[in-house]
Amino acid sequence: MRNPISGSLQLLDLTLTDFASTSADDVHSYLSMMKHELSNANDLLEDLLGWAKAQFNSVSFTPTEIADIRGLIGKCVQNVMPMAEKKGIVITQSVDEDLRLTADKGMLETVLRNLISNAVKFSNQGGYIDIKAVAENDGVKFSVADNGLGIPKDKMPQLFDKTSNYTTYGTAGEKGTGLGLNLCYDFVLKHGGQLWVHSESGKGSTFFFTIP
Repeated sequence: MRNPISGSLQLLDLTLTDFASTSADDVHSYLSMMKHELSNANDLLEDLLGWAKAQFNSVSFTPTEIADIRGLIGKCVQNVMPMAEKKGIVITQSVDEDLRLTADKGMLETVLRNLISNAVKFSNQGGYIDIKAVAENDGVKFSVADNGLGIPKDKMPQLFDKTSNYTTYGTAGEKGTGLGLNLCYDFVLKHGGQLWVHSESGKGSTFFFTIP
């Protein structure tokens, strides 16, 4: 969490130091970058708080009917667009018509946000990400696919292992806490669903999860 905050402070110092001669376009650019950095810091903090609550079984679980799944996915995509655009990544999404489910909206958003953010993090310049939500067995199956770095076969068992907190650098040097996937796994399990991944090193990954 330190890097996003320190990055924002540096941008703020840069803007204030030479504010009089800084163009409006540059100010807008700096503010956009600060917003993105602080958004990342907020996401990391949310993950840390969620993980801490999960350890003490104090996570609020309030399932409600969610009809606008497309809008929820769109909100998560919008959150990562600054980094995706910087890498030239194309993000597509498809959602079955009239799809709805009963879930804790905050938990579902956390799972989608983490998986989409990871896909951007581990995608190369000019990559693509495809997000799908389809009806399956009286529930919904979500998938987030990318053509990025992929996951080495020997690291796969560590992905959802709470004792390992496996993490690695993204294609632009991004670093995470290692808690995101553990949190996703716990939240999906809380709904009675499953979370799994198909991946090949150098060819990309597809994360799937179900909400019954």
